Amino acid sequence: MDRSAPPFAHFTERQSTVLAFMIHSKNKYVTLDYIAYATGLTFASVRTAIRTLRQYKYILNTGRFRHLKTQCLHYELDEIRCEQFWKEKGIFYDFSRPLRWDRNGLIQSAETESIEQTKEHSEEQSPEQTFNQTDSQTVNQTDLLSSSTIFNNKILLTKITETFETHPDFVFWVEEKLAPDTVLRWIEEFSDVPIKIEDMLLYLSRCSYDLTTLNKKASLKNTPVNYFYGCIKRNKTYLPPHGFNTLEERILEDKRKIVEEMENRVRELQELEEREKQAEIEIKFSEMMGEETGELYKACLDNIPSLFKDSDRSGPGFKTAMKQAFIKIPNI
Repeated sequence: MDRSAPPFAHFTERQSTVLAFMIHSKNKYVTLDYIAYATGLTFASVRTAIRTLRQYKYILNTGRFRHLKTQCLHYELDEIRCEQFWKEKGIFYDFSRPLRWDRNGLIQSAETESIEQTKEHSEEQSPEQTFNQTDSQTVNQTDLLSSSTIFNNKILLTKITETFETHPDFVFWVEEKLAPDTVLRWIEEFSDVPIKIEDMLLYLSRCSYDLTTLNKKASLKNTPVNYFYGCIKRNKTYLPPHGFNTLEERILEDKRKIVEEMENRVRELQELEEREKQAEIEIKFSEMMGEETGELYKACLDNIPSLFKDSDRSGPGFKTAMKQAFIKIPNI
């Protein structure tokens, strides 16, 4: 084993696949079942892979939280390690559809295999060979840019499609028949602004909140899709409506409520324990006061101020002095 290699160099194919998907789906509502479905692995394999990735500290911690009626998985990643992994191996995974496996391992698409072969081939070449090939071949720059654009658009379309399928804010747009490729065309149309894919998806999220939660849809004279397009065309943005929170902010708020509830339970438990302790002291003190010939009674009597020793033993002053002496006795 090469100890100088990064830890992910020793990952199994299944571990690498799970990590790639978790990096790819960070800050989305996901479940273990969904990870298993997308990666083509069994539920047990996913859980085992996550446990191993935590040991290697690529996944820092995991937890569960409830969104609506779904028990979702929350996780935090080591950004530096995961960025290195993604640069080296993550680009070879295509989650636009569920992955498939056979007895030999992951069944890769022809496009993915082509990318890997190109990368391996270029790494095997010496600088002299690379220079000679470049010097002896004329690259058609127009074709190269065209291929790059097609490849980038495919990546963008995959991301938009996955967002539509997994993000709760986009259920509305799916119902309104907004297609992911339409969103991609809008991004291309406003490329002079430009509007990045993250911003366009955020604007769609804001608009869905505006039309549903704030019931703005009821007053529309046009379809929601055309309404949104008109807003973007005029303003090149969609300002956040009153009360809108992003998914990340909602997750944070959910976690805040969970933590506050846990803190309240801890405080209540501490109060109950203190009340139980005081009740036990009262019971033992009452039993002690009823046994004037007992050793504990005599020990307390010896430790109270002489002023109270000769006072009325049924009075509040005597009882208070005895109780203070009683509490100071160890292991009461």
